[in-house]
Amino acid sequence: MKYTFSVDAVNDVLRAWSEEESTAPRREFLGLSGIGDPCVRRLWYDYRWATERKISNNLQRIFDRGHLEEERVIRDLKSIGILVFALNPPGSEAAKYAPERELFGTAGEEQEEVLGHFPHVKSKIDGRCKNVPGGGDKDHLLEIKTMNQNSFNKLIKDGVEKSHPKYYAQVQIYMDVTKLERCLFVAVNKNNEAMHAERVKRDPAVAERLREVQRDVIFSRVPPPKLTTSSGALSWECKFCPHIKVCANSFPIGKSCRACVYCDAVEADGEKIWCSLVDVLAPRDFAEQKEGCEHYEPLCQ
Repeated sequence: MKYTFSVDAVNDVLRAWSEEESTAPRREFLGLSGIGDPCVRRLWYDYRWATERKISNNLQRIFDRGHLEEERVIRDLKSIGILVFALNPPGSEAAKYAPERELFGTAGEEQEEVLGHFPHVKSKIDGRCKNVPGGGDKDHLLEIKTMNQNSFNKLIKDGVEKSHPKYYAQVQIYMDVTKLERCLFVAVNKNNEAMHAERVKRDPAVAERLREVQRDVIFSRVPPPKLTTSSGALSWECKFCPHIKVCANSFPIGKSCRACVYCDAVEADGEKIWCSLVDVLAPRDFAEQKEGCEHYEPLCQ
């Protein structure tokens, strides 16, 4: 029996599937990985869950591609004698036996968590490494990225600081919190699988500026200024921001303790936020923060 098979029909279904969206879970912490975003206002909205975040299946595939590459890059680094590892959490059962553990980059492998300079700020790093050629006996931070041809060419031509300032900020703040002086930044070209590595030196001045960004995001009661051009118009990047409707006052800021005038950020700790209402005076855990309460009043948006 012959079957008729329509390629167009398959593509139609795949296109529709790639555009389907799901709601991303709210993050308990502000991630250090995005701390170099040119718009601090966006980070402020991120931390306060201003907008329900949607992720398409196609965007999730892009995220997955980056994660899948980590195992291959770590394997290749080991093949040239570089040891990739993580520190076991201080006080953990594993740390009793060894301060370090080898990393392989496999799916589900637990990465090392690092804390920011203020409550509710943290991230997970790709790893640390030893025996980096040209790096002497210095331990290095490891950061792995995938790029298209154009981005990869810019990296080779100009270096990570100039070509990818957001990535540069990310590794600077990671080096600051881990007390490492160098980073091995490894990029993979998604077009032809070429690899390029750069040793990035720690810059304390950049880290200090990024500490202030964290402070502004966590403790500011009003959103930072909008990202605009020299003429005062909104930047072209704004149209890609998930918070554009809230920022433009078209939509109200999402209800949560994070976006409430009674949220006492000064008393925030690594897990909870304190409500400053006199008749409450109790810490709000993650689940409670997401729901808010009957006393909710939104911050200025």
